[in-house]
Amino acid sequence: MFAPFAGLTALLAPSLSFAAESTQWIDLTSHPVGYAALSVFVLASVLVMAEELLHLPPVVGMLTGLGYLRFVSG
Repeated sequence: MFAPFAGLTALLAPSLSFAAESTQWIDLTSHPVGYAALSVFVLASVLVMAEELLHLPPVVGMLTGLGYLRFVSG
């Protein structure tokens, strides 16, 4: 019953929909997860470029990379 009003509330009062501010940031420039994210991005981009040679649908490379990055980042 309240689902339609949730979107309306978010539009009219956006301050209610913001997440709490966190002062703890993850520095991925020297973290293994950051290096894994970059390597997965490069691999997914190579898969997209090679999709015609491998006869893959266009989204397979990006969806695979996105799923892995979501899994790694938690």
